[in-house]
Amino acid sequence: PHGDSLSYEEARKRFLIIAMYSLYTRISEFSARPAHTPLMSDFKMLSQHNAYVFRIPISKGYKGRSVTVSDDLKTEFKKYRQALGLTPLPSLNDAMPLFPKVKGTSIVASGLGVKQISNIINGVINDASMLSQSEGLEEQASVLRSATPHWFRHTGISHDINFNGRSLTDVRD
Repeated sequence: PHGDSLSYEEARKRFLIIAMYSLYTRISEFSARPAHTPLMSDFKMLSQHNAYVFRIPISKGYKGRSVTVSDDLKTEFKKYRQALGLTPLPSLNDAMPLFPKVKGTSIVASGLGVKQISNIINGVINDASMLSQSEGLEEQASVLRSATPHWFRHTGISHDINFNGRSLTDVRD
């Protein structure tokens, strides 16, 4: 894997955190599991709605949903794919896992599991907490130390309602 400006790991972290926050996803919706492995092609254009979406076929309660993707997330998705050495957007039949395992410089066909994705997110939270503390932002560091990966889902929803003025119905749907 390679990229022009971001390493694969940095591009993956950025994309993962922004996606968790903006799509309100659960880790299980991004992780490989026996019932489903999310694929790059789960990000797709719905021409009838003129919208780019991420399709989650199996979620809590075995319900599926499609979530509209922001332009910012689409940009991060392209950067992430390019850091993997892929085209900016996937083809309709792209079978690459959304978060493939990488060994050295080789992509492995299987996807990351819940624990691996959790470890990536917890690492980002820990780094942010340590940086905040080193800059004298103890209150912010304390908040970050108590954060969990699921925190991004709730924070994204809260920000969308409180700062962007989205209705509870829109967020729920």
